[in-house]
Amino acid sequence: MSLPRRETMGNVLVILGAGASYDCVWRSEVGIDKKWRPPLADQLFSDEYLETRRKYASVASLAQQLNAELRLPGRDENFEVLLARLAANPTRQRRMQFREVPAYLRDLLGHVSRAYTTEAPSCYTRLFGQLLDAGVGKVAFVTLNYDTLLERAIAEADGEPFSMDWYTQHDEWMVIKLHGSVNWGRRIVQYPKEIRWGPGMRNVSAGPDVYLELLRNIDDLEECTSDVVEIMLGNPETNWMRNEPYYPVLAVPVENKLQPVCPQAHLEALGSFLPLCTDVLAIGVSWRDKDLIDILNEGLPDNANFLYVGWDDEYEECLDRFRAAVPHVPAARPTDFSPANGFSDFIEGGALAKFISRARS
Repeated sequence: MSLPRRETMGNVLVILGAGASYDCVWRSEVGIDKKWRPPLADQLFSDEYLETRRKYASVASLAQQLNAELRLPGRDENFEVLLARLAANPTRQRRMQFREVPAYLRDLLGHVSRAYTTEAPSCYTRLFGQLLDAGVGKVAFVTLNYDTLLERAIAEADGEPFSMDWYTQHDEWMVIKLHGSVNWGRRIVQYPKEIRWGPGMRNVSAGPDVYLELLRNIDDLEECTSDVVEIMLGNPETNWMRNEPYYPVLAVPVENKLQPVCPQAHLEALGSFLPLCTDVLAIGVSWRDKDLIDILNEGLPDNANFLYVGWDDEYEECLDRFRAAVPHVPAARPTDFSPANGFSDFIEGGALAKFISRARS
C-alpha cells in the first residue's frame, strides 16, 4: 500500500552512476540476457563488443591500444585517466579516433538498453515507484549513464520520452542526463556535398562507411553541428533522422569531464531544484566527474542528508572521494544496514525503505 502523500517533505536528489545500471535487476530475475549487461566504464571497449566495434575502424584501433595498456603489469591508472591521456594527444589521427567514439558508445549502449531485459529493469522501477509513493516533494534523477534503462522504468508510469521537455516538465520528478543519452543527437548542418543524391536531398540509405567518411571530412565538427539537442525518434542506433545526418550527444568517458552535454534548460531546472534538496541518494558513482562535483558544490545545501550505495571492495574509497570532493555535505556509512552490497541488494533487502523513512522524519 502506498504511503499517504505529505507535501511538507523536501526534495530528494538521486545520482546514478555506471554501477546503478550494471546492477539494475535482481540476480534471480527472468528475461535477462547476460551478454548485454550494462558495462562499467572500464568494460566499454571490451573484446566482448567486437561486433559493434567493427563498424568503427578508428574505435577498433583505439580499443586495441586501450586494452593492451590495461593489461600491463603494475598499471596504476584507472580507465578514465588512461582514456584522458590518450585523448590529449593533439594529432589529427587521434582526434579522428575520438570523433567516432560517441557513435560507437551510442550503438553499444543503445543495444544494451533494449536487449538486456525483456521488461523494464526492476530496480529502477521500484526506485522510481517507491520514492514517488513515499510523498517526497520532488525527485531529481541525475544520471551519468548513456543508456535508457531508467527511462524504460519511468515510461511504465509516465510514457516514453518524446521531446527534450519530457525530462523536466513533470511536477513530481525530473531526469537530468549530464553526459548525454543514446537517443539524443545534434544535426550536422554542414557536410560534404558528395553524400547528396541531389540538391537538398541527403542519402538516407547511406551505410556507416559513408557516415564515417562524412565525419572524417569535417574539420571543425562543433562548428558544423547544430546547438539544438533532439530526441532521435525510432531506432537510436542510427546516424540519420528525417534524411539528415546527426551526431550523438554523448560525453567521452574521460576523468574530470569539464562540462555537461545536456541542454542548458535541464541544468537550469536542476539548479533551481538543488537548494531545496533535503536528501541525497547516490548509487554506483565513482566521484571522478568534475562537472557533477562542481554542480553539487555550487547548489547542494550544507544540511542535506547523504547516502552512498556501492560495493564493499571500493565502498570506503568512493565515500572518501566524495568527502574530499564535496566537503560541505556530511557523509557517513549507516550502521543499521549495509549500503555496500550494490543497487539490487539495496532495493531487494529493504534498505530503500529505510532511506525513505529517514527522509520522512
